[in-house]
Amino acid sequence: AARYTAPDGPVADALTDIRETGHQVLQDLRGLIDLLRDPDRQSDLLTDPNDVIRESAERMTAAGLEVDLELDPATEHAPLVARTSAARIVQEGLTNVLKHAGPGTKARVRVRAGRDGLQVEIHNSRPPRTIERLPSSGRGLAGMRERVRALGGTLVAGPDEDGGWLLAASLPASVPA
Repeated sequence: AARYTAPDGPVADALTDIRETGHQVLQDLRGLIDLLRDPDRQSDLLTDPNDVIRESAERMTAAGLEVDLELDPATEHAPLVARTSAARIVQEGLTNVLKHAGPGTKARVRVRAGRDGLQVEIHNSRPPRTIERLPSSGRGLAGMRERVRALGGTLVAGPDEDGGWLLAASLPASVPA
């Protein structure tokens, strides 16, 4: 209700983020409840996060990015919530590369597993040509940071020294209660 009172600026942005996060959480909860009610439907409700990562790389390649994907097979042993979060980070990160750097940009995606958890890195090169900057809400990075923080992890993002961009997330092996 507060969002519809038409606040401006950071208050409006924060309320919109809260609303979008709430919708996503409700969707996730509904899926979980459906799964608990009928465990035989697991394959219908849960897509393997590694498949989501591969499909994201394929879609972005078809859209014009040059994506180099390194997906560690050991990630399959990480907790499902961490793997799902990694998949969403890859989706959002590659979308941002396409949106802000444009087709023809080289992007390297690495998802690795270790004793400490999952490491997700998306690094793109300098855009091959100047592109018109699309407006950005800034909610993509904020949403990724919230997701990673909720799991007890860290996320850093910013330009590199060569005119590209680096996004790196660390998702712990165990999820806080």
